[in-house]
Amino acid sequence: MSKILIVEDNEMNRDMLSRRLKRRGFDLLIAEDGAKGMQVAREDQPDLILMDMSLPEVDGWEASRQLKADSNTAAIPIIALTAHAMAGDREKAIEAGCDEYETKPVELPRLLEKIDRLLAASSASSSPAEAAPASPEPAQPAEDLVELGRMRQVAEECGWSLKELAEMYLDQTDDQLTQITAAIESGTAAEVARLAHGCAGASGTSGVSSMVSLFRDLETAGENNRMEETVDLLKKAKQQFEKIRELLKNAPSE
Repeated sequence: MSKILIVEDNEMNRDMLSRRLKRRGFDLLIAEDGAKGMQVAREDQPDLILMDMSLPEVDGWEASRQLKADSNTAAIPIIALTAHAMAGDREKAIEAGCDEYETKPVELPRLLEKIDRLLAASSASSSPAEAAPASPEPAQPAEDLVELGRMRQVAEECGWSLKELAEMYLDQTDDQLTQITAAIESGTAAEVARLAHGCAGASGTSGVSSMVSLFRDLETAGENNRMEETVDLLKKAKQQFEKIRELLKNAPSE
C-alpha cells in the first residue's frame, strides 16, 4: 500500500484531501508546514509527497528544493498543490524540483491519475485507486453561491454527509475570517495572504465557488502589501459569507 505525505497548513483542505485519499487505499502522513514536511519525508520516506506551495515557516517551493537536493529524499515524487493558476507557476514548480503540478480546487480523478503515474514511474508499490464517476447534478437555485453538486460529491468522497461538510466549512471559514481581521488590524500583510490562500483552496474544494475570487483578491492584496485594499475586500468577503451561511445552515443531513 503506497504511503503519501500531505504537506498542507489549512486544516480543512488537509482533512478533506486525506479522507478522500484514505478511502482509496493510501496510507497517509501529515505535516502542517514545510519544515515539518521535510522532517517527516526524511524520517518516514513516503512514496509520494503532495506539497502545498503557500506554507508558513518554510514554503513549499523551498521545501521541495531542499528535498530534491537531499540524496535521501531526491527520488520521492512531489506534486505541487496551489490555489494559483498563474502563467509560469507550473514551470516554477518544475524548477523547484516538483514532478507534477495540480491547481486547487483539487479534481480527485485528475489527481489520482497523476499519483498513479508517478508511483508507477518511480517503481513504488502502488495501490490502484478508482475514482467513482461524478454524477451530473441538476442546477440548484443558489448555484451562483454554492455548487451543491460538487459539495455533495466531495462530501461523499470524504465519507461525510452534506450537512457535516457544510458545518465544517462554515465553522472553519468563520474562524479564518476572524484571523484575517486580526492580521489586517495588526498590519501583517504576509499573514493575510497566507490565510486567504488557504481559504481560497478550501472554498474551491468545498464547492463554495463564489468565495474563491474574493479570497484570491485578498491574497493578492496581502502579497503586494496593499493593506488599504484588504479592509474593503474583507468586508465584501464577510457579506458574501453571511449569504452562504444562510444557505448552508439548513443543509440536509443525508
